[in-house]
Amino acid sequence: MPTLIQSALSARRARAGRRRGFMFLGFVGAAGLSYFFTFDRPATFQAIIAGTIVTLGAVTVAMDAIFMRQLHRQRLSRPSVAGAATGPKAQAGRLWAQGEALRLSGQLDDARGLYHDSLMMFRKLQDLEGQAMVHISAGEMARQNEDAATAREAFSRARDLCEEAKSGRGIAEALMAQGDLARQEEALDPARDRYEEARDRYAQQQDRLGEGYALICIADTMIGRSM
Repeated sequence: MPTLIQSALSARRARAGRRRGFMFLGFVGAAGLSYFFTFDRPATFQAIIAGTIVTLGAVTVAMDAIFMRQLHRQRLSRPSVAGAATGPKAQAGRLWAQGEALRLSGQLDDARGLYHDSLMMFRKLQDLEGQAMVHISAGEMARQNEDAATAREAFSRARDLCEEAKSGRGIAEALMAQGDLARQEEALDPARDRYEEARDRYAQQQDRLGEGYALICIADTMIGRSM
């Protein structure tokens, strides 16, 4: 399992690296465009504007890396997932965590089986938040396979479960997943709407990491609209 987890983390880092690379390229492109919009201004002014945009891009990429690392640690430190916990709920959480490692390393069929086993255990325990967590992961797997319909259904189900459980943080995570799916489909206005809803939910929970990451995603959609 350590080797599997290492390969999963490597795959996740590679995807995050590509995403951050595209983010930074977007800022560099915006910096280039700034010369067109300021062509009648002094060269020093143009350089300051372009430099500011590139610096903002570097800061955004750095913040994205920090927030994602902290959010991932926060997610895996939940009582239902932590390895030190015992009992059926902890077992269900560990099955989910193993499924995540398999999904991130590309072993989707095996991940699907672990998600199913985890979901069945959470259902038996009547743990709505645990079920929602599995549905979000299953939706992410469908999104990887570009199966938007299945992903949309899974994220919607996760959101409904969290609404029933009155879990503000869970609702926020489901909204973020829905925003990611909309952004993948290049539906930037709906994506921004979901991210803004998620930001509000995170703010209500005083989850500054989640709120900050939602703001980064909102900025990404604004950059996407301007390109």
